[in-house]
Amino acid sequence: MPNIASAAKKMRQADRARLRNRKVKSSLHTLSLHVTAMVEQRNIDGAKKALVDFSSAIDRASSNGVVHKNTASRKIARLQKKVNALSPVQK
Repeated sequence: MPNIASAAKKMRQADRARLRNRKVKSSLHTLSLHVTAMVEQRNIDGAKKALVDFSSAIDRASSNGVVHKNTASRKIARLQKKVNALSPVQK
């Protein structure tokens, strides 16, 4: 336990941030699973909608510092690639 008041406050703040970040990361994981499930079901419209939901959530998380911006971009790109593979090729 910290003996200094500022250290105790920092510890309380870190605990609150850790719980908040854990909740956000958990919801991001759930949203990514929704996209993957729609892709596996070959549901193009559902996959696109789920991807939009995931993209906005992970962008929000990266702007708040929960995940790094490059990590957010990488995860979006990989899911986008899966969703695009469902669509018929247009020439």
